[in-house]
Amino acid sequence: MAGKEGAPDSTQSRGTPRLTPKQKDPPVFTSDPSTDKDKTPVMFDQWFLILRKKLVSNTDHFPSDDDKTMYILAHLCGTASSRLMPFIKPDDTTGEAVFKTSKEVLDHLHEQYKDLNEQDVAKEKFNKLEITTGMEFKDFQLEFVRLAGMAKKDKSTWKEEMFKRLPGRLNTICLDKYHDKTVNYNYLCTYVQRHDYQQRKNFVVSQMRKNDAPQGQQNTNPPKNNGGGGGGSPYPPRNQNQSPNPAGSQSRPAS
Repeated sequence: MAGKEGAPDSTQSRGTPRLTPKQKDPPVFTSDPSTDKDKTPVMFDQWFLILRKKLVSNTDHFPSDDDKTMYILAHLCGTASSRLMPFIKPDDTTGEAVFKTSKEVLDHLHEQYKDLNEQDVAKEKFNKLEITTGMEFKDFQLEFVRLAGMAKKDKSTWKEEMFKRLPGRLNTICLDKYHDKTVNYNYLCTYVQRHDYQQRKNFVVSQMRKNDAPQGQQNTNPPKNNGGGGGGSPYPPRNQNQSPNPAGSQSRPAS
């Protein structure tokens, strides 16, 4: 009965196959430097991943492989597009292009724009990563995970790598948790984040009290900063983030 709830639509009744759900379209990629300071540039790796997933997941949306090639071209602009044209433009004599398949186009783009030094650069940045003064632990953790992933660091090393970067006071507070074999990286990060918040909260309160003190009672000496909050800014310096209890230290605080 027409209009009855649950009845199949006309396209299904004629046996027309349904297309797969439409996946997200990639942004337009250009290798040209952006002139808009407020616009985040499209990174090639992100663009390439979305594009390839689109072509695979929605392959039934493209009647032919040429349609896939044209879809790729439609999501390129500027220099990235012009550099590809000699390889996909049909020859005036033969009528054939250098690249005959969309896979050849994708392989070419990957060879041209993939940063082959990405892992080495990430390793260098990871080795230099530290918690700077004023940086919240959560922000540090996000960058830590990003670089660890790009550098292909084994996750079994994350706990030690993160702990040895903790500044003085946080390092001391979390020492027992670090040595506890039942505590994994994720739990340790949760523990550190909670104490980082408390340390920063205490620091703000101490600064407010110092500012509210009568003029004659204010301490005019510059605050010492041992990486533990104290009277100075949490956390560095201490040889710019050198832990007092580095990983593998045999000394432990008394219970």
